[in-house]
Amino acid sequence: MQKRDNNTKNDTKDVKNIEMIEKELHKRIQNALISKNSRKNTYLGEVSQKISNTVKKILGIDITGRKHIISDNDIRHIMKQHGNAELEKSKGQIAINVKDIEKIP
Repeated sequence: MQKRDNNTKNDTKDVKNIEMIEKELHKRIQNALISKNSRKNTYLGEVSQKISNTVKKILGIDITGRKHIISDNDIRHIMKQHGNAELEKSKGQIAINVKDIEKIP
């Protein structure tokens, strides 16, 4: 029974953390698109052990303890290079939009 209570607390903490990251990312996207000179990063979470193991197996690089981040420049690049509906349609693709970027975490 004790283990279940700890898992519930951890799950609640994880949900709150995800909600906080999503709110920060939403604000960061808006700011990055409005202010062309902004240079901030948004923390999206720690690299999981599963991903660390996969990268080490495939590339031989240990990324344990690393973090996922997205920069304002990344956001601007995504929208500039992949957000034009007509251009993407000509390539047989669908354009990215802000809602897509918000799903990254």
